[in-house]
Amino acid sequence: MKTITIITVFLLSMSLWSCTDNSDDESCVYDDCVTLYPTHGTLTVKVNFDTHNSKVPIQIYSGYYDTGELIREDTLMGEKKDYVLPSGVYYTVAAKYKTDGMDIVVIDGDKIDVNSRKECDSTCYSVTDASINVKLQY
Repeated sequence: MKTITIITVFLLSMSLWSCTDNSDDESCVYDDCVTLYPTHGTLTVKVNFDTHNSKVPIQIYSGYYDTGELIREDTLMGEKKDYVLPSGVYYTVAAKYKTDGMDIVVIDGDKIDVNSRKECDSTCYSVTDASINVKLQY
């Protein structure tokens, strides 16, 4: 019985010594760590121009084209434009082009995503911005 008590005390003391915090601050890399949750990101819309289209009207939807909510309309006169919008949302863009008396609508979508990672005792966040290509392809 005395041997079992000694072994139990020995194992208990060993387990207490082994429970130390191994995450020292020197091994933590906080250089690119943003600890505030990002509420916005950038949506880049790319269009193209030709003899029929010197400017391109676009519509931006929160969600999908057929079921989403129209949140912004704009007319682009440059090949790309950035919009700052809430993160964590899938966006769809519809661009309207004129070709030989007809209207063609080009649709594409992408999500402004929020990524997270653990760095020692903190959660670090980053944003993956969205890029939407609604260029007219022939």
